[in-house]
Order: sequence, then structure tokens, then C-alpha cells
Amino acid sequence: MSHGAGGGGGVEEPNLTPLLDLVLQLVMFFMLVANFIQQDFSAEIRLPTAVSAKPITAREPTFILVNVTSQGEVVLENRTLKYEKDPAQITTIMSDQYKRIQRVEGKDRAEQATVILRADAATSFDKVYRVMKACKAAGFSKVQLRAKVGG
Repeated sequence: MSHGAGGGGGVEEPNLTPLLDLVLQLVMFFMLVANFIQQDFSAEIRLPTAVSAKPITAREPTFILVNVTSQGEVVLENRTLKYEKDPAQITTIMSDQYKRIQRVEGKDRAEQATVILRADAATSFDKVYRVMKACKAAGFSKVQLRAKVGG
């Protein structure tokens, strides 16, 4: 009674189907993650250049990205808001974000949360300042402006 390979002399090949399934799932995962990240960092926004801008050294533990277009529209979580039509809407949405952070991550994290404001270089400072005031009114104590490092 022999349990070894038969006398056929054929070469055994490994089954690659599970490996290909895994690779396909990884590709889909990274495509989805890259898509979500690209939505937060809009390519339409041209950051201003600042001589004293410092490169980012450490990531904030909890942050919210807010984009302000050259027309002064606020883009938050794929929603475009026009400040001139309803100024209280931005404060309300930012308050909801603050409450969500408090509920999910705790009061300490909400107090340390940072709003990262990416305003287009063509946006007037008045519009950027109104968005900053709305963030402060919502409860956020830390607001950072993003700029390109230039000289």
C-alpha cells in the first residue's frame, strides 16, 4: 500500500486562487482609502505660500478638515456650504462635529481637537475669518491654517 506520488511523474502546482483573492481585496481596500483621503484634500484649493510656514511634524490625534474655496464656499465632509446664504449653518455643523467627538472619543479629546482650515490663496481673509469664528463658536479652541512652505 503506497501513499506517495504515483508513477505519473506530473509536477504539482500550488493553488493560486486564494492568493489572488487576497491581492484583489488589498487593491480594493487601498483604492477606497485613497479616495477618502483625496476627498478631504481637494486639489481645487491652491494653498497660499508663507515664508514662516512650518512643515507638519506630528499629526493631531483628533482633527477635522475644513476647506474654503476661492469663492468663499466651505467644503466639509463633501458638503458645500455658502456662508452668505446661511452663516449659522456652518456653526451648527461644526457644533455637531464637536458633539460627535465628545460622544465618540470623550470630552478631553473634544477639547484637544483641532480644526485644520485649508483656504484657497484667492479667498479674502474676511471669509476665512468668518469660518474661524464659526469654529470657535462651535467649541473648538484650536484652529490651524494650512499654507505651502515658500521663500
